[in-house]
This record gives sequence, structure tokens and C-alpha cells, in this order.
Amino acid sequence: MWKDKLRAIKEHMNKLHMKLTIFFILLVCVIMLIESYRYNLLKVLVDESEAVFTASEKIILLNDKVDAHKENYENYLASKLDKDIERFNKSKKELLGELDSFKIKGKYTDQNIKSVNLYNMTMQYIEHLDNMVKGKEKITNSNVNEATKLYQYISEYSNELMGEQLEADTKQYNSFKVKINQNSLLSRVLEVFLFAISIVCIALYSICITNPIKRLAKKTKSIADGNYNLSVYDEEATGEVGELFDSFNEMTQSIRNNVDEIKRSRMLEQALAKEKINNLNIQKALKEAEYTSLQAQVNPHFIFNTINIGAQLAMLNDDDSTCEYLQNAAELFRYNLNGLDGNISLDKEIENVDNYINVMQTRYGDCIEYNKRLDHSIDINEIVLPKMTLQPLVEFLYINSVNTIEEGGIVKILVNQNEKYYIIDILSSGKEIEQKVINSVMLDDLMLDEQTQNEINNKAEVKEYYMSVLGVRNSIKRLRLLYERKDVIFIRRDEEINYVTIKIPVDVQRDEM
Repeated sequence: MWKDKLRAIKEHMNKLHMKLTIFFILLVCVIMLIESYRYNLLKVLVDESEAVFTASEKIILLNDKVDAHKENYENYLASKLDKDIERFNKSKKELLGELDSFKIKGKYTDQNIKSVNLYNMTMQYIEHLDNMVKGKEKITNSNVNEATKLYQYISEYSNELMGEQLEADTKQYNSFKVKINQNSLLSRVLEVFLFAISIVCIALYSICITNPIKRLAKKTKSIADGNYNLSVYDEEATGEVGELFDSFNEMTQSIRNNVDEIKRSRMLEQALAKEKINNLNIQKALKEAEYTSLQAQVNPHFIFNTINIGAQLAMLNDDDSTCEYLQNAAELFRYNLNGLDGNISLDKEIENVDNYINVMQTRYGDCIEYNKRLDHSIDINEIVLPKMTLQPLVEFLYINSVNTIEEGGIVKILVNQNEKYYIIDILSSGKEIEQKVINSVMLDDLMLDEQTQNEINNKAEVKEYYMSVLGVRNSIKRLRLLYERKDVIFIRRDEEINYVTIKIPVDVQRDEM
């Protein structure tokens, strides 16, 4: 039992982090002891050095107070003003306060005796000046001269005392300097010794750590060369390094298994990738073919009909309306002759609708009222549609709603925006469009029976109707192919108004089309 515990403790102590922890704890403790010794020694020296120049400072301060008191006394003799007597009394109080530090406590020494003499002379000088100011003694030449002599004695005696004190302070300072140099030298020696010990220990630890790792690194090069059938063992590798060796052996075994699995699946993945590429190419080709086919189905019947009407009006009417009609017809013709390849901006599509409506208004008179409302905050030049999208939708609404009532109706285009979509609404009044007609344009295929096909071939009006349905279906299909979503367009009726609504995602940029 105890052997197992001892073995566990030994294994724990062999851990790298435990060795490093113990080493750095010991290192920090030694540093703290050295710094504590240096701090205590420096504190003693600082405390002693603070008292070195205290006596000299006391003498200097006393001289300053004596000079100030003498000056206030002379000012008072010259002016006799109350403010000068106040200054005199104030300087006297300050001088007496400074003299308290010259009182001797304890044994008398030569230096102490001189301090007592300076104290007595200063007290005598203060008392003499005070008597003359308060009138106890007359201000005569002899008294003034006596005060001057006392002042001179004090100055000479304090200078002599200061010289002796400075000499003593200098000796003591030199003694402190020697002690400081000795302490500094000892500290440097201890620091160098500690630094050397640290370097040696760190070097030994580094060797113990890096040697097994270097041997392990050589083995990893074998793995890089493709040799996965190896295992490594090192008796010197203990603790975390030993765990690293164990993990390396587990890794090599796992790599061997994974490499075999990768080799088995690689050929299968390559085959699947080739098949996927082929499928994508086929889908792309089918999509392009469908798109081209849808564009090619746009019926030019309306364009030629428009040109015929324009020619008849040109022969019958020589006026401005004929000219405008022919210009609009020419623009429509030019727009269609450019083909349906590619996409175009919304502003061009709306311009084409304007020309179409002008032609229809010339053809049918006031039966068609047309207006549009565009959100000016939207740059309609950046909104992309397949070419010839809006005109077939407007024609579809006209044929199935406006044209079904005698008094005609209104066609309106609205362009708005919300957070997610640009919304293009084409509105028309008139009869509600039958649901079967809506279904016929919204479904994927337009299937016509033989009877209906014969009607289309024999009746121009019926043919125009079905061609408009086909044009709408092509527009819807091209929109869905362009934006890759079925909900890009829908048809509805709301409050006796027929709506064709196109929703284009805001985040689709023109340069992405």
C-alpha cells in the first residue's frame, strides 16, 4: 500500500511542471531573502544618514530666524508702526520655537555645551530687544550697540559651531559611504552567484527536456517521408515528455488507419467528383438552352401590327399625332430588334412601356389612362430585369381587364422598396382576370388542345390573346430563371384592382446579373 503511494508521489515529482515549480519557488525565496537583507541594511543607513545634517540645518534655521527678528526690530525702530510691532512679536515667537531644539536632554558633551551657550546668547539677545521695544529699557546708543554686539556674537558663535558640525557630519557621511559601497558590492556578488546558479539549473532542465524531444523530432521526419510503421520509446522521457511519446505512438497508429481509409475512399471520391462536374455541366447547358428558347418565343405579332397601323395613319393623317405615333412605334420596333439576349435596367423597361402605352392610346383613344409613381430614393437604373419583361405584363392586363369593358380603364406602374425587396406593381382597373387564365400563365407548361389551336390560327383576336399569355409566361419564366426563385412574381386582385407584382431582392447587385 505504502509502496504504491510512494510510487505515485515519485511519478508526480517527476512531472516537468512540478520540477519547474519547485525550482522557481526556491529561486524566488532566495531572491526575497537577499532583497530583504539589502532593504534592512539600506533602511538602517538611511535612518542614520537622515540625522547627519540635522544639527547643521538647525543652526542654519536659527541664524535665519535671528536675522529676521533683527530686521523686524530695526523696522520697528524706524517706523514705530503697529504692523511692525506685530511682525516683531511674530518673529520673536518663531525664534523661541526654533530655540527649543537647542535645549539639552541627557549628558553634556563639548558639542552640547556649545549649543547651550548659543541658546543662552540668543535668549539674552531676544530679551534685550524685547525690553527696548516694550520700553523697559531706553533706546539709547549704548543699548543699541549692546544689541549689535550680541547679534555679532551669535553669528560668530553659530558659524564656528556650524563649521565643527559640518566637519563631524562629513566624517559620518564618509563612514556611511563606505558602508553603502560594501553593501552594494555584497549585493552584486550575491546577484552574480544567484544568476550563475539559475543559468546552470535552467541549462540542465533544458537538456533533460530537449534531448528526448530531439529524438522524437527525428522520428517525425520519418513520418513526413511516408514511414508510418514505427513506434518510439525513450527511458529518459518521464513526466509530460513521456506522455508526449505515448501520444506520438497513438498518433502514428491512428495515421496508419486513416491513410488506409483515405486510400480506399480517394478513388471513389474522384469518380463522384467527375460525375458531379458532368451533371453540373449538363444542368448548365439545359438551363442556358431553356433560357434561350424562352427568349426566342416572344411573338413579333404586336410589333408588325403596330407598324401597319402607323402606316395607315401616316397615309390618312398629316398631323403631329401621326408623327408621335410613328416615333413611339419606331422606338418599340428598335427595342425589339435589339433582341432579348441579356438583361436590362428597370428604367429602360419602363421607357419601353411608355412607348407601348403611347401607341395603344393613339390606337384606342381615351380608353386607356396611364400613369406611374416611382420612389425617387430608389436608383431604378440599378434594378435588373430580363429584357422585354414589363411590356408583355402590361399587354396581358390590358387584354384581360381594361379591354373587356367599353369605357376602358387605368394602367399604373408603382415602384417601391422595403427592407428586403424592390417591389414593382403593375395595376389595372376593369374586369377581374379569371383564375384559369392566371393559372395558365403561372404554371410551367401551356398545353393547348386541338380545338383551341385551330381557334388561334383562324381568329386574329384569339391569337393575340394567346400570344399575350405566352409572352407573360415567358416573362415569368425568365424572371424565375434570373433570380432562381418562384416567388419573384405573382398575380392577384385587391379592391377591384388587378395586380401583377414583381419582388426583386435588394441584396442582388446589377454587376452580379
